[in-house]
Amino acid sequence: AYGRAYQQAPNDVAIVSAYAGFLYQMNPQDINGEVRPVYEKLRSLQPEHPGVLWFFGVVAYEAGDFEKAIKGWQRLMQYLPEGSPARTSVQKAIAQAQEEIRARK
Repeated sequence: AYGRAYQQAPNDVAIVSAYAGFLYQMNPQDINGEVRPVYEKLRSLQPEHPGVLWFFGVVAYEAGDFEKAIKGWQRLMQYLPEGSPARTSVQKAIAQAQEEIRARK
């Protein structure tokens, strides 16, 4: 259903976001597969979309670019309510990336 909606409305931010999220949840390990072009489309429509900031932070982290991941995730923090589970997850991801940077030194 998401795929069909995406084909019919590829410029609708809500639909692209939902489809990207669905693809990511189906296979979070495959960040360079089918999900990536959908997030790239979402980024072209809304560069500061929280899903875009999260996903491309993950891409940067997996590529070993921890500084870039942290920058994106710090931008994401402004959209997440205090005390929310999402905010806690992002804070943990930032801490993990910072630890990776320290481990390199």
